[in-house]
Amino acid sequence: MATETVPLSELTRRMTQVAARTARGDVILSRRGSAEDLYLSTRERHEQESRAAVVTTEMLAVVAQQQPDLAVDALTRTLAWVAWLPSDDKVACLQELLDDLRAGAQTGDLRRFALDLAAWESTAVAHNDPGVLGQLRRPHAREDLPAEASLVERP
Repeated sequence: MATETVPLSELTRRMTQVAARTARGDVILSRRGSAEDLYLSTRERHEQESRAAVVTTEMLAVVAQQQPDLAVDALTRTLAWVAWLPSDDKVACLQELLDDLRAGAQTGDLRRFALDLAAWESTAVAHNDPGVLGQLRRPHAREDLPAEASLVERP
């Protein structure tokens, strides 16, 4: 199935022809400037993709539950930066991403998954940088800050 890109303005001028293109594949409607492109597909394809995501995610959840080491290994092979995480964090990363993916696949909202994926990648990068890691492991004494040093007024 081919994906075709057309300017958004073509949809407004030739709606029927652009909509007919979805019979051959999905259509990306490109927008000018920094506006995000739009995606045009059929309901049937969307439902098939959504169902596939739910089934695949549930299968991964079973594998993770039955063989956590295999699931962590699969995650590390898929996302190479996972290797930089400590062992306990690898398991936590797997669990959090899998929970997000399961909820997202069932609701159609994968924003939380995308945010947590980016956060875990940043965490892995921090673990790989000795300077950053040293700062993160330093004890923080927030209680010792004078009130005037606080950016937020105390209630």
